[in-house]
Amino acid sequence: MVRGLIFAIALVATTSVQARESWYLKGVSDVTYVGSLGTKTDHCDVDMKAWNTSIDFVANQSTKLKLWREADHAAQVRARSDKLKLPENLWFNMTTVDTEIGCVGFIDAELGADLKPSEMISTGTLISNPIVILWTKQRWLSGPFQGFSAGAIQNSEQIMKEFVNDWTASQKLP
Repeated sequence: MVRGLIFAIALVATTSVQARESWYLKGVSDVTYVGSLGTKTDHCDVDMKAWNTSIDFVANQSTKLKLWREADHAAQVRARSDKLKLPENLWFNMTTVDTEIGCVGFIDAELGADLKPSEMISTGTLISNPIVILWTKQRWLSGPFQGFSAGAIQNSEQIMKEFVNDWTASQKLP
């Protein structure tokens, strides 16, 4: 009985967070994405060339949401004389650690939106480039040295798919 109650509370809390996050995605039409790897390790680095190839493939499946690799969007802005609107940014921050028997780490994906300058209510300090997080997803990783990079890439693909699914659901909100 207690387990059922705990599960129900967790389900309601998760559903309300997902609904709120989906609401924030409504109307978003362009998103840049980039992956970054924290401290270099001896055995547990993610192959970023393979990561980009894999994520680009997933991103190109979306027909309504325009997903740009961050570097490609910057090149597009430089090539055009008119100003493109500033898109939201999806960051994939990956942290990995070598252990004696394998690798551990996590992926922290966040969609951030730039805001107009603002000030802190408590101190009046001007924040010239505030950012608000609209969507977030985390994955813990663990595995043997061999295959760890592929596992991190597969988890990143899944996160991108979940983001696109959440974005699609948000477009149907009133």
